[in-house]
Amino acid sequence: MNTSVSVLVPKESALIAERVMAIIAREARIEPAKLHPEATLEELEVDSIDVVMILNGLEDEFGVYLPVDQGFKGLKNLQDFVSLVVGLVDVRAGAA
Repeated sequence: MNTSVSVLVPKESALIAERVMAIIAREARIEPAKLHPEATLEELEVDSIDVVMILNGLEDEFGVYLPVDQGFKGLKNLQDFVSLVVGLVDVRAGAA
Protein backbone atom coordinates (compact mmCIF):
# COMPACT_ATOMS: atom_id res chain seq x y z
CA MET A 1 0.00 0.00 0.00
CA ASN A 2 1.45 3.36 -1.03
CA THR A 3 0.72 6.04 1.56
CA SER A 4 3.03 8.73 0.24
CA VAL A 5 1.73 12.28 0.28
CA SER A 6 2.87 14.92 -2.19
CA VAL A 7 3.80 18.28 -0.71
CA LEU A 8 4.49 21.28 -2.90
CA VAL A 9 7.78 23.01 -2.23
CA PRO A 10 7.70 26.80 -1.70
CA LYS A 11 8.97 27.49 -5.23
CA GLU A 12 6.10 25.50 -6.75
CA SER A 13 3.61 27.26 -4.47
CA ALA A 14 4.99 30.65 -5.53
CA LEU A 15 4.56 29.73 -9.20
CA ILE A 16 0.99 28.64 -8.55
CA ALA A 17 0.34 31.90 -6.70
CA GLU A 18 1.61 33.88 -9.69
CA ARG A 19 -0.62 31.91 -12.05
CA VAL A 20 -3.66 32.35 -9.76
CA MET A 21 -3.10 36.11 -9.59
CA ALA A 22 -2.71 36.27 -13.38
CA ILE A 23 -6.02 34.46 -13.83
CA ILE A 24 -7.78 36.78 -11.39
CA ALA A 25 -6.34 39.82 -13.18
CA ARG A 26 -7.33 38.50 -16.61
CA GLU A 27 -10.82 37.26 -15.78
CA ALA A 28 -11.83 40.21 -13.56
CA ARG A 29 -10.06 42.73 -15.80
CA ILE A 30 -7.95 44.13 -12.96
CA GLU A 31 -4.51 45.68 -13.32
CA PRO A 32 -2.05 43.11 -11.87
CA ALA A 33 -0.39 45.89 -9.85
CA LYS A 34 -3.61 46.24 -7.83
CA LEU A 35 -3.49 42.61 -6.70
CA HIS A 36 -1.82 41.92 -3.38
CA PRO A 37 -2.26 39.10 -0.85
CA GLU A 38 -4.39 41.15 1.56
CA ALA A 39 -6.80 42.45 -1.10
CA THR A 40 -10.39 41.24 -0.90
CA LEU A 41 -12.70 40.59 -3.82
CA GLU A 42 -14.94 43.35 -2.51
CA GLU A 43 -12.09 45.87 -2.47
CA LEU A 44 -11.24 44.89 -6.04
CA GLU A 45 -14.91 45.21 -7.03
CA VAL A 46 -15.09 41.67 -8.36
CA ASP A 47 -18.71 40.87 -9.21
CA SER A 48 -20.44 37.49 -9.34
CA ILE A 49 -19.91 37.03 -13.07
CA ASP A 50 -16.20 37.68 -12.60
CA VAL A 51 -16.16 35.09 -9.81
CA VAL A 52 -17.59 32.47 -12.17
CA MET A 53 -15.03 33.40 -14.83
CA ILE A 54 -12.19 33.19 -12.28
CA LEU A 55 -13.37 29.77 -11.12
CA ASN A 56 -13.58 28.54 -14.72
CA GLY A 57 -10.12 29.89 -15.46
CA LEU A 58 -8.67 28.13 -12.42
CA GLU A 59 -10.38 24.88 -13.31
CA ASP A 60 -8.94 25.05 -16.83
CA GLU A 61 -5.46 26.04 -15.66
CA PHE A 62 -5.04 23.61 -12.79
CA GLY A 63 -7.52 20.81 -13.44
CA VAL A 64 -9.23 21.34 -10.08
CA TYR A 65 -12.91 21.84 -9.28
CA LEU A 66 -14.11 24.88 -7.34
CA PRO A 67 -17.91 24.93 -7.05
CA VAL A 68 -19.41 28.39 -7.44
CA ASP A 69 -21.57 27.99 -4.35
CA GLN A 70 -18.67 26.84 -2.14
CA GLY A 71 -15.55 28.05 -3.92
CA PHE A 72 -15.11 31.19 -1.79
CA LYS A 73 -16.61 30.05 1.50
CA GLY A 74 -14.43 31.32 4.37
CA LEU A 75 -11.94 33.13 2.15
CA LYS A 76 -11.06 36.60 3.39
CA ASN A 77 -8.47 37.78 0.87
CA LEU A 78 -6.45 36.78 -2.19
CA GLN A 79 -3.86 34.97 -0.04
CA ASP A 80 -6.61 32.69 1.29
CA PHE A 81 -7.73 32.12 -2.29
CA VAL A 82 -4.20 31.23 -3.42
CA SER A 83 -3.79 28.90 -0.44
CA LEU A 84 -7.01 27.09 -1.38
CA VAL A 85 -5.81 26.52 -4.94
CA VAL A 86 -2.33 25.44 -3.78
CA GLY A 87 -3.98 22.93 -1.44
CA LEU A 88 -6.22 21.56 -4.18
CA VAL A 89 -3.31 21.23 -6.59
CA ASP A 90 -1.27 19.50 -3.87
CA VAL A 91 -4.08 17.04 -3.15
CA ARG A 92 -4.54 16.35 -6.85
CA ALA A 93 -0.78 15.76 -7.25
CA GLY A 94 -0.84 13.36 -4.31
CA ALA A 95 -3.70 11.41 -5.85
CA ALA A 96 -1.89 11.02 -9.17
